Amino acid sequence: YRITINNGHYYSYFPYANSILAIPLVFFLDFILRISSVDIEPIILQVGESVGINPDIILKVIDNRLYDLLYEKTIASIVSALCVILFYFIARKYLNNNYAILISLIFAFATSLWSVASRGFWMHGPSILFLELAFLGMLYAKEKPHLSIYVGIPLSIAYIIRPTNAISLVLFSLYMLYCNRDSYKRIGKYCILTFIPLFLFIILNLSIYNAILPPYFLAERITNFSPVIFEALIGNVFSPARGLLIFSPFFIFSIYGVYLKIKTKSIDIFDIVLLMTIFFHWIAISMYPHWWAGHSYGPRFFLDVNPLLLYFIIPVLSKISSMKPSSKKIWTFVLLVLVGISVIIHLKGAVIFGVWDWNGTPLNVDENPWRIWDFHDIQFLR
Repeated sequence: YRITINNGHYYSYFPYANSILAIPLVFFLDFILRISSVDIEPIILQVGESVGINPDIILKVIDNRLYDLLYEKTIASIVSALCVILFYFIARKYLNNNYAILISLIFAFATSLWSVASRGFWMHGPSILFLELAFLGMLYAKEKPHLSIYVGIPLSIAYIIRPTNAISLVLFSLYMLYCNRDSYKRIGKYCILTFIPLFLFIILNLSIYNAILPPYFLAERITNFSPVIFEALIGNVFSPARGLLIFSPFFIFSIYGVYLKIKTKSIDIFDIVLLMTIFFHWIAISMYPHWWAGHSYGPRFFLDVNPLLLYFIIPVLSKISSMKPSSKKIWTFVLLVLVGISVIIHLKGAVIFGVWDWNGTPLNVDENPWRIWDFHDIQFLR
């Protein structure tokens, strides 16, 4: 299922942008291993034997997957860490340093960024990274409009990484064009710079597939009305195996954050664009017949918009910081309890193989999707 054949050549069915983005990091890791002259295989063998692992199993892993795992997890962790750093700068636009660090740590360890994105080099890590660059650019453009012309570059790259980011590309771009409606010059520059990565993407696709888009990006994969869309809409939020509010229950504060913005009449067009992006992303991932994301852990398909959901927790933290001491303690306690539950759930996803083995044992979830709702065998309790 991972391979497609075109003109007698074999290609990955999945987007190739990750491979291109990984090249500098792979080059760097190769360089480090060469100059260090450290043979890590005997070290791994010795450590494994010291904890009672069969040497034959260790040697088999070393022969088959050692450098694959070493490189993939290292690169995925670096990208995930960069996502956290970028989100800190986003939060810092609204919160003091302590609260910005707090919400960034929540992003790092209480969401699927830890249990999924940092465990393997999925599309989600780079997707989030470039969406955050665009998000941050939009915030800076409010103060310095001349910077707005560059926002489309990370947006178009985010789309090339993961096709569901077409939603962000369209909505964010409409917002940027609206903000620059008084300057046709900036609008023209924005459109040109946004199209450059897309033009290179099209040229590469024509050379490989003789088509503007590769098979993975074709809209027909989700535009057919799925008979399970209503189940998927609910499942992506509440399923015991894939529900966003089950695996990261603290996101309930995002809903409260939206309420606070409406109540205080501080909600603006920027907020509405973010809410629309989250909503249409939810619709898109629910229209996909394979909405549970295959052999995965938790709400993987929701991961790309996690920073947008976290953004709406910012007004809640601002409110908590201004509360009376007694109320502040209660709200802080509730938030930390929900965050603590989320951290434990994603810790298991990050370090325990059993929760991933749930996908295939005792039955393959792709062949038996009813297991998504099995409360007697909850994935994160394995």
